[in-house]
Amino acid sequence: MKKSFVLFAAMCFIPFAFTSCDDALTEEKANEVLVTKADAPEFGYCGEPFVTSLIAGKQTPVGTVTVGNDKENLYVTYTLDASWNLSDTKLFVGDDADLPVNNGGNPQMGHFPYKTTHSPAVNTFTYVISLEEISECVTIAAQGEVISPEEQTASAWGEGTAFGKSGAMKFEYCVQECIEVPAEPIRYETESAWSAGDRYTEKGNWGTYTAYAGEELTVSVYAGQTIDVGTVTFSEVVEGNITITIALTGGWELNAEKTETVKIQGYEAAPSGNPAPGQFKTYKGESLVVEVPASNFYGIHLDVRLPIYE
Repeated sequence: MKKSFVLFAAMCFIPFAFTSCDDALTEEKANEVLVTKADAPEFGYCGEPFVTSLIAGKQTPVGTVTVGNDKENLYVTYTLDASWNLSDTKLFVGDDADLPVNNGGNPQMGHFPYKTTHSPAVNTFTYVISLEEISECVTIAAQGEVISPEEQTASAWGEGTAFGKSGAMKFEYCVQECIEVPAEPIRYETESAWSAGDRYTEKGNWGTYTAYAGEELTVSVYAGQTIDVGTVTFSEVVEGNITITIALTGGWELNAEKTETVKIQGYEAAPSGNPAPGQFKTYKGESLVVEVPASNFYGIHLDVRLPIYE
C-alpha cells in the first residue's frame, strides 16, 4: 500500500446528510489515515505554496487547488467556492511521462493513482502524499467532479497547461526547500548604514549622500562602509513630493533597540562636513516608506542589525 493518505477538511458533514467522513472512502483507501477538520493542522508549508484556479466546464472558476509541502509530505488541497461541492476527485502526481493518456492524448482518469468518491459531497479535500514517493519536480493533474449550487454537475481541473481535447490541464510543482531558523538569535551585529553616493567629507565620518535628479532612482544601502544591506528607491516627483522606499535584505533589519532608526535630510545643494544624523529634520522615525519634499540631494541614515543564530 502507498504511504500516502487523505485528509478531509471542512464539510465532511452536510446539513441534509449525516454520514461520517469514513463513508467517503473508497475500498482502496479504507485503511488509510484520516484527519478531520477539528484535528487538521494549518499546514506548515516550506517556501511558498502554489495556488491555481479550479476550472469547471473549461471556463468557469469554481475554487482553487493549492499545492505545498513540508519536510515529509506533499499536500494537494481542493477548495471550492461557497455552495459548490466535490463528489469525486482524481489526482495524478508524478513524472510527466507517466501521466495516463490514451492514443488521442486525453487523460485516462481511471488510472490516476489517487482517487476518492466523496459521499456525502465535500467543499474542501486534501490529498497527503509522502515525499518519498515522488521526484523533486512533478507534474500534477487535479480533476474533480463538482456540484453547483443549482445541483448541476461538471468536470473541473486545476488550471495549467491544456492536454488532450477534453479540457484537461496539468501543471508542474517543485518541492520547496525547508529552512529551519532558530526561534531566537543568539546575538546581533549592529551597524550604521547610509544610502550610496558621495561622502560628506573625505575625513571623519564615512557617511554618504545621494544625488537625486527628479526621476525614479534605486541605490544600494551600505553598512560599515562596505556591507550591502539593501536598497533605497526614490520615486518620481508628484506634486512636489517623492516617496522614499527602503528595502533591507540578507536578514538585515532596523535595530529595534533604538528609536528613530530612519533619519532623512534633504538638501538643495550638495552637503559637506561631518553629518549629524541626530539633527536631520526632513524625517525621523521607524518607517521604511516615507513621503518627503523633493530635494536635489538626500542623506539617509539607518540604524540596522543582523540577527546571528549560531
